[in-house]
Amino acid sequence: MDQRAAMEMNFEMIRQVNEFCLDKTVSVKHNDVKLSSSEENNFKNCFQKYFASTQVFIQAINPEAGMQ
Repeated sequence: MDQRAAMEMNFEMIRQVNEFCLDKTVSVKHNDVKLSSSEENNFKNCFQKYFASTQVFIQAINPEAGMQ
C-alpha cells in the first residue's frame, strides 16, 4: 500500500471516529453554535478512549510497536 492510500485511510478512520463521538456526545436538543462544557469533555473523552484502545490493541498484537 502506498503512503497516500494509507494517509487517506487514516483520515477516513479519524473522520468516522469524529462523527461517532459527535453523535454519542452532543445532545439532540443542542441548539447553540458552541458545545457545552459537558459535551466538550465527553467528546474529548470519547476521542481519547478510541485512540487509547487502538494503542492497546496494537501493542497486544505487536509488542515491539509499543516501544517506538
